Amino acid sequence: MTDVDGLYKFSDLPPGNYYVVFDLTTIDNPDLYDFVTPDTGADDTVDSDAMPVNPADDVAPSGPTGPLASGEEDLSLDVGIVCALEVTVANPFTICSTGFIDLLSGASVTPARLGGTWSTPDGTGTFVDAAGDPLTAPYALGTAARYLPSAADGVRGFVNLILTTGDPASLSPASSCAPISSPPLRIDILNVDCGQPFWDGEND
Repeated sequence: MTDVDGLYKFSDLPPGNYYVVFDLTTIDNPDLYDFVTPDTGADDTVDSDAMPVNPADDVAPSGPTGPLASGEEDLSLDVGIVCALEVTVANPFTICSTGFIDLLSGASVTPARLGGTWSTPDGTGTFVDAAGDPLTAPYALGTAARYLPSAADGVRGFVNLILTTGDPASLSPASSCAPISSPPLRIDILNVDCGQPFWDGEND
């Protein structure tokens, strides 16, 4: 394990060619983090040297030091990690003003245990659960099943919805990662009642 400053050192090793293995599972909340891209800096003493075999791997070896002679040392094998929260929402689409927006389709947060909440910067409609009962904020991902546009939403012609992850600082132990939000998902609203058949031009 490194010390509190992230430093480590192996002393009194025989001459040889060495590598180290970095293990994310030894840190708090490892599912919130990924390794950064290795060897992207100009200075090899401060870039990341962790090279996971697969992008999702939690364990990654460094490259080899090359042969080290007696008394020689290599202090360049470092690792960088980054917060790896993700939010996914559906692609933009169009509905009728008498329709609804399905909040359960195409929406997810990674890692799922963080949960998420829906919000709208401009909508005045109603968030409801799967039974159709109105909800009060916060509108939790998975509980908020639909958004019902208001008359004002229909007149405006669109509504934006945003999905935000839960706060990693609320975990135990807390994480320093910050919540992230999806870009506003714009749903265009046709100010018509699509539940009624259109007049076919014929008189009855």
